[in-house]
Amino acid sequence: MKKSLLLATLASVASLTLAEQKTVVFNFSDPTVYGYEKPETSAFTNLNVGDKISSDGVDIEALTNGSTSCRFFNSAGTITLRMASDCSMSVSAGGNKITSLSLTGSNITYDTNFSSNQTGWNGSAWTGSAESITIVRTKSTLQIATMTVIYETEEEGGETGGTTTVTEQYVAIDANGIKDCFANATSDGAKSIVSFSTDQMDVEAVGGRTPKDVTLGKDQTFTEWTAGWNEPKWDEKSQNLNDRKPGVDTIYFYYIQGTGNPAVEIGVDEPTEKDDSLVYKAKYTYYSPDGSLGMPVMGLYYKFTPKVNGTIKAQIWANKGNRYTYVVKESAKTPIAYTKEGYINNVSRTIEATMKSLMTGEDSIGTMNEKVLLNNAQIDSIHEAVLWKYTYVDKNGATTKELTAAQIADSIAAGVITAETPIDTVKSHGVNDPYIIAGGNQAFWGWITFEVEAGESYWLFQHSSQVGFTGYEFTYETESTAIETLAQEPATSKGGNRTYNMAGQLVNSVSSGNLYLRNGKKILVR
Repeated sequence: MKKSLLLATLASVASLTLAEQKTVVFNFSDPTVYGYEKPETSAFTNLNVGDKISSDGVDIEALTNGSTSCRFFNSAGTITLRMASDCSMSVSAGGNKITSLSLTGSNITYDTNFSSNQTGWNGSAWTGSAESITIVRTKSTLQIATMTVIYETEEEGGETGGTTTVTEQYVAIDANGIKDCFANATSDGAKSIVSFSTDQMDVEAVGGRTPKDVTLGKDQTFTEWTAGWNEPKWDEKSQNLNDRKPGVDTIYFYYIQGTGNPAVEIGVDEPTEKDDSLVYKAKYTYYSPDGSLGMPVMGLYYKFTPKVNGTIKAQIWANKGNRYTYVVKESAKTPIAYTKEGYINNVSRTIEATMKSLMTGEDSIGTMNEKVLLNNAQIDSIHEAVLWKYTYVDKNGATTKELTAAQIADSIAAGVITAETPIDTVKSHGVNDPYIIAGGNQAFWGWITFEVEAGESYWLFQHSSQVGFTGYEFTYETESTAIETLAQEPATSKGGNRTYNMAGQLVNSVSSGNLYLRNGKKILVR
């Protein structure tokens, strides 16, 4: 049942001369934000045809319902916006052009699980320019956790200029495979250096070789790595974010991983005996956060060099969560602060999903595990304790309840507890270091965000392991002058200038009547 409408105002991510770019994030875990009742566990709140979920100028409208309505459904404390058979919904922004729409949740893959009135979908994300986007469920129950909408709205101010927020994106690997610069990388015998860039950002990915163990007789002396070296290489890898269940699409997190520990020096460790021989292994000296040992000279790292001040959001895989993950400012040789969000191995929850029977081929409702997307505060909370202890009263009197790290994350995500809830810590991770992301010997995969200065270089690496890399977003502000016009032409001119749409995405062609960014100026194609 719908209550009085509550409008959530979100800060815009851009300030444009004639068009302001706004980002609106819908989080369906709390329907009361949008004026709808919050369902109890295993219950639901239906949407009637014509009902809208609204926030900051964006409307999500229920267009059609089947035997099961579009609805908010509560499964074990996790609330999502669901679309079953014959359900469809539209997304609009009051007649303004939507340039990006992305979804998170389960069973959300274009062509496989839903159709749309718009082309330009890539999995669960869409980019383009449209006043309305329709989503029609075609297979499996869509379970939408969040929806992010970017749209443009007209602003006053004429053609006098201002500031524009631009976001450049580089994707090194996705479901279609690895970028050619990695796939065709060559080694100089010690390192493999892969260079790539966007308009205002240059990046080097450096992978290193590793020495093979040397076996010598007990009467021999080690002099060099006579067994040779393992050459640097780049591997394509992925991690699934949910269970592989019949009829349910597995969601993957893709990343590239290079080789070599990022060390400032390599030596030889004390040999170990094996039969009548001695085995010599490498001994590494690793980076120190006080900068006293200098920067890594071998092994895997990524170096970002921006041309303007801005913010980098890098998508990474941290192989060992209990190893230090650093972003180091090259000139100072000391690490800088960053925030993180993403997934930690073994932190998952059980959700309801529509599956296909292997026996009958029919859809059925079952349960599956999915990784929990954690924000910076939640990850910090998990750092603070492996077990939390509650005191509560049951039929036998007072007793205690302990929550594991996974249950902590699940309870926070479901809104059952918060980081401020009074809790007795009974067992500590011992993790209070800002450069340890996951704690324990668990992997982390997600995003780290940090501020950068023009002309400086920033190294991303892990203390004594390998960081996987997916890509990055670089966001910065630039001064906008009055709008210029030009005839329709290729987006990349002979002079090498690059053109971006108003969502900050690099484009290969431009079309009449649309606004673009080139060299800090707005371009109106006529």
